[in-house]
Amino acid sequence: MSEKSLRPELTRRDFLKATAMTGAVAAMGGKLFKSTTSSMFAKVDSQAADGSTIVHSYCKMCIGPACGTLVHVKNGVVTQIEGDPESLANQGKLCPRGNSNIYNLYNPYRIKSPLKRTNPEKGMDVDPGWVEISWDEAMGTVAQKLGDILKEDPRGLVFHLGFGSMADDQPMARPVFPTIFGTPNEIESNGPLCPVHFGALANLGSFTYSIDPTRANYLVVIGHSLGGDFAKASCATVLHGVSTEALQNALDRGMKMVVVNPHAGAETIRGEWVPIIPGTELPFIQAMTNVILHELKRYDEWFLRVRTNAPYLIGEDGDYVRDPATNKPLLWSTISNKPVPFDNPEVSNGRLSDPSLGAAALSGTFDVNGKLARPAFDVIMDHYKELTPEWAEALTGIPAATIRRITAELVDAAQIGSTIDINGFTFPYRPALVFSGRGAISHRGGANVMLATNVINGLIGATDVPGGLTGESFNPLPEPGIDGTVEPNARLVPQKGEWIRNAFKMPPDHLDMAEFYPHRHCTPYVAWRAITDPAKYYIDYQPKAMLLYGANPLINNIRADEAIAAFKTFPFFASISYHLDEPSQFSDIVLAESSNMERLNYYDFQGCGPIAGKRGLHAMNFKYPVVNVLYDTRDSNSILLDLANTLGINAPANGMLSGMLGLMGTPYALVPPQKYTWDKVVDAVLKSRFGDDKGIAYFKEHGAAWTGKWLPEEKTYNYFYFPDGKTRHPIYLEYLLGTGKYMKDNLTKANVTVPGWDTDKYLAFFGALPTWIPHPEHEAPKEFDLFAVNWKIATRTFGMGALDELTPVREMQQKQSRETDSILINADTARSKGIKDGDKVVVESQYGGKLEGPVMTTLLIHPKVLGFAGNFGRRGMFLGPKAREGLNYNQLLSAEDGYFDPVAGGIEITAAVKLSKV
Repeated sequence: MSEKSLRPELTRRDFLKATAMTGAVAAMGGKLFKSTTSSMFAKVDSQAADGSTIVHSYCKMCIGPACGTLVHVKNGVVTQIEGDPESLANQGKLCPRGNSNIYNLYNPYRIKSPLKRTNPEKGMDVDPGWVEISWDEAMGTVAQKLGDILKEDPRGLVFHLGFGSMADDQPMARPVFPTIFGTPNEIESNGPLCPVHFGALANLGSFTYSIDPTRANYLVVIGHSLGGDFAKASCATVLHGVSTEALQNALDRGMKMVVVNPHAGAETIRGEWVPIIPGTELPFIQAMTNVILHELKRYDEWFLRVRTNAPYLIGEDGDYVRDPATNKPLLWSTISNKPVPFDNPEVSNGRLSDPSLGAAALSGTFDVNGKLARPAFDVIMDHYKELTPEWAEALTGIPAATIRRITAELVDAAQIGSTIDINGFTFPYRPALVFSGRGAISHRGGANVMLATNVINGLIGATDVPGGLTGESFNPLPEPGIDGTVEPNARLVPQKGEWIRNAFKMPPDHLDMAEFYPHRHCTPYVAWRAITDPAKYYIDYQPKAMLLYGANPLINNIRADEAIAAFKTFPFFASISYHLDEPSQFSDIVLAESSNMERLNYYDFQGCGPIAGKRGLHAMNFKYPVVNVLYDTRDSNSILLDLANTLGINAPANGMLSGMLGLMGTPYALVPPQKYTWDKVVDAVLKSRFGDDKGIAYFKEHGAAWTGKWLPEEKTYNYFYFPDGKTRHPIYLEYLLGTGKYMKDNLTKANVTVPGWDTDKYLAFFGALPTWIPHPEHEAPKEFDLFAVNWKIATRTFGMGALDELTPVREMQQKQSRETDSILINADTARSKGIKDGDKVVVESQYGGKLEGPVMTTLLIHPKVLGFAGNFGRRGMFLGPKAREGLNYNQLLSAEDGYFDPVAGGIEITAAVKLSKV
């Protein structure tokens, strides 16, 4: 297949006609508002021209930092929402998601009071027979059921969370309540389709990573939606990627963007689209790496020697060769011609100002204590030797010449060896990078894609430096761990197998099998199987209750049938819910949650990092009910704090909250025996940060606050704090190899296997370097001759805020394009199958899932691919009618044991499918 045939010339008009932009790009266009206020506390006039009152609030209709809002209220009714120009997160901008808060408030399908089930039969199409009850009855019932479990065995409670529980600062849900209750079964549904954290943690010590659009000149983005399809107004870097405005500004100043994706998303309007066969992103990256190492032979030797673990000596067993006296990894010093620990000045004193320092060998074979050892870089060279562009072309469909051209352009743009002076501080300057996202990572073996991305960025020196791939720009900083490489700051097992939370144990405590998947983000689909088949999963206790908040595994995950079967086994099921979504239909008690604009809360974040060239201000957005709470509802923090008080676990709750919220050691620390309400906790947090006179009453008037001051630009980059050889980014992941060895030893000792896995196939994913292992969709029967893919869209980014139920939002989306309710197919492929635009078809996956819908023909998708935008087609009986329109892509997928990534926990987001005309 030629390069030309896959890259048709597109006009902007063609693209907008074929793509659902939902107005998000236009809504966030223009230049960033620059606040001129010098005050510490933001304030605007409280009265609008039309006589309405202006109330401060914030959005949280997506997972990004809280965009500040000004809510116009007239005669007790919200009439308008606009961006707050004083908010650090959005500085006056507001996307359609933020404006839709008004519909979230007045949604007629909201739950209006606590509910009790009267029909004991449970099912997706079974009417629960709801009756409204008082809060006393609802909370009393839940507390009694949970209290019995607390006394008998806390493991019996499953606390299930999702993106919906992240709409505000929710310390009671994450992680206070499950922790103080003592259950190991805090199970999350928000990660299996987006397990992007492992690679950032492993290489940058950061929960996510971002592009540096202020200085990058060349970006290869693989399997990730940017710009209009994702639509992030925020300037902060706690999101994976880059804000829409920052991306626009980068492209305006000339940054070239290469988009490697089966589908031409909104970002390809201003970039080069390189279509790829789904699931083959790893071979593409590996072939690029091969070109750098074995054809161009151009890589950043200084960065590799001084800023990575490329010089670490590797033994024949794949492990670091360590100093017998200190257990520190060894490097081969070219000064003394002997092995020395990584922190020996001969190899650790590398200076950007003097590239001759840091004299560690990158190649060679050495005798160390009678055993042969080679630098990790030598091992990497060998690993990639046969992974040529021709090999990758056969898998990816991308011509070898295209792979070579893009690689050469990337290396040229990286300006290897260049530096940049920012306010007198000299940085390595590498204005080029490779960035892999959800579409590339959500596969069996997706962790390998992240590791390969880390390798290629390390080779060109584009790791956490100006112009390159950057980590989160707030504490904790990328400090070196005991082996001299960056220490992960969250959720990843620390170096050298020092297992903290997920130590191997038989029988397991965790229903999601954390003992077998110690690096996983979350594996809820495994938990459902363990609940219904405990013997297979070695579980020796019975789950007695489910408490669910903000999670919907029946729609936003896969294999709803398995989740439903598990839900039916719980003797008691309670949920904290804003509306009667699918999981609520299995509840015995529903605790009615207030809408976004009816909650008392705050959102704490650091602004704004290298993504906007700013850092240092600590921001606090605040909100309280903008109108009188419409119905008999409460916010989740209040619900869970009251439950903790009733259950008698308020003392540990107070201790955890004081520690998490920075109250410890202040006059506002929560006293263990006392029972607090949520408003008292919020008031204590505000006063502890800003002063005795700056509690809830003050923030009602002023809305937002920030402390500190903008730091000089050089301090917005993490390199500033650990320059030269003071930390190293691992590109040879020795401790992942160590995980495999740890697991193999423990499986052997316990005489067990990982449920559903062949042990050798499971262990194959735990390697120090990324290895290509074909995915299930590449091994499907030949009749499944196409691949199904899915991508995020601006109004369905994280499944938050009931956006797919809100009629005005859904209608706006549908008027923009047919894409969200159609099955996209390449026009040439459709013609070859006798299918015309608008025809109804049935799509059946290799796993047996089926979808029926109209096709939309386009040239903006790979000829071997069917595309699905967003994820719709809700099934809840009591949701608004708009929610049930569209297609639920996840029905095509599966996460059977052996079919998902045992490292990061990601499922296969692609399936092999076949198509038939209705």
